[in-house]
Amino acid sequence: MKHLHNPALKYRPEIDGLRSLAVIPVILFHAGVSMFSGGFVGVDIFFVISGFLITSIIKGELEQGTFSIARFYERRARRILPALFAVILVCIPLAWMWMLPDELKHFSKSLISVAIFASNVFFWRSSDYFARDSEQYPLIHTWSLSVEEQFYVLFPVLLLVSWRFLATRVVWVILAVAIVSFALSEWGWRHLPVANFFLLPGRAWELMVGSLLAFGYGRNSLGEKPLLAEAAAGVGLLLIVASIAVFDRTTPFPSVYALMPVIGAALIIQFANGRNIVGRLLSSPPFVGVGLISYSAYLWHQPILVALRRVMDSEGDWPLFVTAGVLLTMMLATASFYLVEKPFRRNKSTRVLWHSGVSLAVLSGIAVATIHTAAFQARPIFALIKHDPKAKVYADWVDQKTTNHFCGAKEDAFGVIACKIGDLDKSQVDVILWGDSLAGALASGLDRSLREQGLRGMVFLVNGCPPILGLSSSTKAGCTERTHAHIADEVTALAGAPVVLLFGNVEGGSRNQDCRIDGAAPSWSAAKAKIEEAARLLAATGKRLVFVQQGPYFSTDAASFQLRKQIFGLRGDLEVPSHEYAVFTKQLKELKPSIGYIETESFFCPGGACGVMDGDDLRVYDNVHFTPSGAYRFARFVLGKLDQPELRGGCRQGALGACSRGK
Repeated sequence: MKHLHNPALKYRPEIDGLRSLAVIPVILFHAGVSMFSGGFVGVDIFFVISGFLITSIIKGELEQGTFSIARFYERRARRILPALFAVILVCIPLAWMWMLPDELKHFSKSLISVAIFASNVFFWRSSDYFARDSEQYPLIHTWSLSVEEQFYVLFPVLLLVSWRFLATRVVWVILAVAIVSFALSEWGWRHLPVANFFLLPGRAWELMVGSLLAFGYGRNSLGEKPLLAEAAAGVGLLLIVASIAVFDRTTPFPSVYALMPVIGAALIIQFANGRNIVGRLLSSPPFVGVGLISYSAYLWHQPILVALRRVMDSEGDWPLFVTAGVLLTMMLATASFYLVEKPFRRNKSTRVLWHSGVSLAVLSGIAVATIHTAAFQARPIFALIKHDPKAKVYADWVDQKTTNHFCGAKEDAFGVIACKIGDLDKSQVDVILWGDSLAGALASGLDRSLREQGLRGMVFLVNGCPPILGLSSSTKAGCTERTHAHIADEVTALAGAPVVLLFGNVEGGSRNQDCRIDGAAPSWSAAKAKIEEAARLLAATGKRLVFVQQGPYFSTDAASFQLRKQIFGLRGDLEVPSHEYAVFTKQLKELKPSIGYIETESFFCPGGACGVMDGDDLRVYDNVHFTPSGAYRFARFVLGKLDQPELRGGCRQGALGACSRGK
């Protein structure tokens, strides 16, 4: 991702052009441009370039007997750190002034992780690169810098040792590392997808591909055959363009799919030159110009996009958002390149490592002080919150001073939380709620609604474990194939309870690669079959399963959005267009012919758009979980729907306990 110039290397403008082909898709992907749904592969292209250039430099110096690890680290520090420090120094005061308390704490922790070259580890533990929440993290893109920095620490040692003791087998050592890493990435996306994405073991093979190129295999032979070199470079370009256009957030990555951009980049590095079309295209001034500033552009783009999302009313004016983001990124990247990167490249001071160490320590100190000193409470945003009652309500949700965990957190041996709701003076249960954390947030409202109607209920839920029989999760302890089967056993054993409401993130569970259904990769067809299986199990004991359609998933936390809106005077609303919600629920509706199904568009999207507010009250407090008032209104809506004839099942008068069963 960094520009690497060395006298031993002949300058190749087409590699700078390839950098532009990497950075622009990344920027547009983070800006939400749908045509660049696979733009994240730009990072993989950068990895191949870095592997090639780093290995070329080290190999050349080893051949000349001039290689020094200390000098290597000094050069890397001079290339990487000045521009990174410049971006961070701009981010810190802006974050201190305008970030919400929980956001500033997260930012400060990410700042420490950047300073110790471990931001990939931090974001692996705290976020998901493809989650909408990641759009609010100014430094999430530094994960790739940490991967490269870790590579810079380990690879020179590996190459030096191999060169001295396995001189004739260096390529085989690199190839072995690549094969093992590739195998780990294929295993990783199936079992530990978030770790696989962020951490070096699943990424090293991409860097190793670049390293293998530095040994030049195939370049000279095809270089003598211009037509074949032209074709190889053209295929490389097509592979990159196809992966950018076809891949999206649901593509398992890195995995075998990553071979497309990686091989594409490798073919271009190996065969593009001034004598073929691809080489001339990438060597043209526009491509080279963007390539020269690509490192600074990569550093600046994410903080700029985060800032624009905060100061603009919404992303409804999408062309303006994207245009402003790209222009500001390129302007600051150009300034950063000429005022920061180039001067430090010319500065040959050997004290750069010492200065870098001091700077990293200062950054860490600032981050710690930001969280743990009076300066945290002295920020302007606290004064705004303190004097605005509505802002205080939203801030309490953001800071989790207000919560909606009606059933508590006591789990049984299967990880299941169970609680009684409604009129507890009744002996027989009338309705059961079965689900995940969405059901947990609904429980308080259902309790209130059932008490008003003199009905009793029971809740069975597993946080982070969508209600699908046979579903397990690698990221949620206690979510195993037996978890929801255990709930099914508990439900069928309960006397009465003619109606069982199934409510949870079924849509997410059917496609989340952290999950498995009966040990296999998740799919909607598998999830649908397991829900229908649950309905048959319940029907055998006289109970009717009613699927409650989940609500829309908002792009950011509702309470955070409303707090920013309240204190900054923004006019936009946090909404999901009804047509997007219709796409989201299209597959879910395939359950309608086989089981009871409650559609929820009229509740969530009464005016054509699905919003987070119900009058003056928050309906949800984060992306999807109900507040108590939202839960109460939704529970009344659901119970009202149960009186519809198609949901009465075998009941003559109604769907709940007061009905008499048909014969």
